[in-house]
Amino acid sequence: MSRLSLATVSFGLLGAILAACSPMREGMEGHKTTVARVDGYSLTVDHAAELVGALWPSNRPPQPALVERLADLWIGYTLLAIEVASPDSTADIDLTPLIGAAVARDIIDQWYQETILARLEEPTDSVLRESYERLRPYESVETRQITIRVPETATQAQIDSLKRFADDIRDRALAGEDFGELARAYSQHPPTAAVGGQLGWVNRGRLLSELEPTVFALEPGEISETVRSRLGYHIFKITDRRNPDYESERERYRGNLLRRQVRDLQEEYVGSIVAAADVQIAPGAVSLLQELAASASLQRLSSVRRKAELARYRGGDFTVGEWVDFVLFARPENLRYFADEDSARVHESFLRVIQYELLARAAEEAGYTASDARLDSLQSGAAQELVWAATQSDFSHTAFVNGDDTIEAAVDRALVTLGLAPPGAPPLGRLVPVLNAGHASQVYRDRYPAVVTRVLELSDGQRQQAATGEPADQLNRAIQDVGQ
Repeated sequence: MSRLSLATVSFGLLGAILAACSPMREGMEGHKTTVARVDGYSLTVDHAAELVGALWPSNRPPQPALVERLADLWIGYTLLAIEVASPDSTADIDLTPLIGAAVARDIIDQWYQETILARLEEPTDSVLRESYERLRPYESVETRQITIRVPETATQAQIDSLKRFADDIRDRALAGEDFGELARAYSQHPPTAAVGGQLGWVNRGRLLSELEPTVFALEPGEISETVRSRLGYHIFKITDRRNPDYESERERYRGNLLRRQVRDLQEEYVGSIVAAADVQIAPGAVSLLQELAASASLQRLSSVRRKAELARYRGGDFTVGEWVDFVLFARPENLRYFADEDSARVHESFLRVIQYELLARAAEEAGYTASDARLDSLQSGAAQELVWAATQSDFSHTAFVNGDDTIEAAVDRALVTLGLAPPGAPPLGRLVPVLNAGHASQVYRDRYPAVVTRVLELSDGQRQQAATGEPADQLNRAIQDVGQ
């Protein structure tokens, strides 16, 4: 949140935000006024509205989703503040979930090195040369094209008519008419039609598979037969050809050949593991993943929901909780793939997650482990995440213990200073599920509309207060206090 946006907050509202909450007062207000709870701390409807009012532009009405984000952040900062204020500060937090994904990557990498790379066969120079000259992998042609599209709904009679039309254009080109002018007049591929059908230089592997053999069989100056693709009918004319010699491309070709070997070996090995596991996706699993990916509540799913089965395989199953841990701790940026509306793509993404799980399990069963030094390094890195989050949030163990700061005031200050970052963003990042262990937290989503209503009431009150001539210097001092 920019500091300038605080200029819309009144002096009285800022005072309320930065003042410490009274647990006794909140208890008297009753459960119905509570938006979120962590252990003995509560976020009330009124206080949530004050925070939203400070963090959200006054000219844009807030939505319940914004209140949910605030509740999640409030829980996260409160959990962090509780741990920082505890006698051991953050030293007793179990950081294992933070390093589990890195350990899995390490043992999979060991498997990769010893199972895949060890089986690579270095090709001899004679084998490389023979393969290169036979396949001509880096050959390219300069070509023009004329495309006559065939609609998906075309009848056979219409298809035959379009074929005759394309053949007639080809005959005219063979008879000597300018190919570029024919492309401008008749081609139904606008980007190339506008430049006389010019495709430019095309490398192998860049054309549709059904067109490439025809195009690369032509010599400069030749015009192709009328060839059919999924798009329609095409006529090509080759104007030039390039094929770099073997010596100039030897190392590049060798590297590509070895990478292809690695890919084939990996697909073979992974395929055998997945086939042996006999993976079965549970009915409704894909739609559930789409729902969860669009939710802001992944970090506070109930234990019952975390145990729900998404897939079963020989020797185990894959639960909602395991998937949540994977996307939160291992690949948080991949959550977007599961929010895709295309169920087939979500299904494919989920299969890849299961494959990763099966690989890690197979590598562990084969005896691969992370070294003690590596584990110590990962633990140290995870601890630094906690220290950095506490520092960025301006939480001080000494200030809490000495009574110079309170958890309530510190959390408010962090929210006002750092703003409504989306879930998973710094400084809390991956820490909330780890911090939540051993604590009781809950949100009451049915209170969100009440918060929105209260925000609008406070906003109306601010406008009325401004109309009475609220002194500008008081507002400016309030903004400066927040800046400090």
